Amino acid sequence: MAHYARKPLTNKDESREMMAIWPDIVRDITDSEVLEIPDISKWMAKIILMTAMGQSLDLLSTNFGKKPKLDLFTMDRYNSIVKYKCSYYTFILPITVAMHFAGIKDLEMLRQTKTILFEMGHFFQVQDDYLGCYGKPEVIGKDNTDIEEGKCTWLIVVALQRATPEQRKILEECYGLSDPEKVQCVRQLYNDLGLPNTYSIYEEETYNLLNTHIQQISRGLPHDLFLRLLDKIYRRVS
Repeated sequence: MAHYARKPLTNKDESREMMAIWPDIVRDITDSEVLEIPDISKWMAKIILMTAMGQSLDLLSTNFGKKPKLDLFTMDRYNSIVKYKCSYYTFILPITVAMHFAGIKDLEMLRQTKTILFEMGHFFQVQDDYLGCYGKPEVIGKDNTDIEEGKCTWLIVVALQRATPEQRKILEECYGLSDPEKVQCVRQLYNDLGLPNTYSIYEEETYNLLNTHIQQISRGLPHDLFLRLLDKIYRRVS
């Protein structure tokens, strides 16, 4: 994102109207001396597009409220949903914009940062999926409805990888339905397949792997920032 001298993008009346709603944001983004608006705007627009793609892929996977097609629930599909729906706007956007403001524009540093943040975004979403089944609603702040809604989650993808033909039949009959008994059948099958233990192993191994990757990135990048971010999400319960 190179620096260019630019005129303000809004007139005074437009700035006043928008500032009444978003004062801090508008003050910064309408001041041409603060940042290069076109570059930031293009980057944010790209993130919005990527996130919309992820949300659309997630919606398509649920089959629009009908019983989901479990054949589509592959790890490749899941990874794509996570990358576009979660990683870009939750991790990539805030950190890369902060790097831009800090004057860190080295392409190799940016590449390393995005690699770490994609891994962290995947870690975060797997946690969300686990909490969406096993977390306490009063703690996580939402109902555990991923099974009822037929979401393509890490749990169902791993379950399908491990399930016997008989167990897969149970998933096909019960997954994506709001009947409490069928929801409980899916949860019990998750337990039978050892998914809580698999998740615990995944969480520990991924945390250690991310720690190693962070230690290996360029010295010009703020290692402490990435480590603090990782510690924030490690073993989270909400």
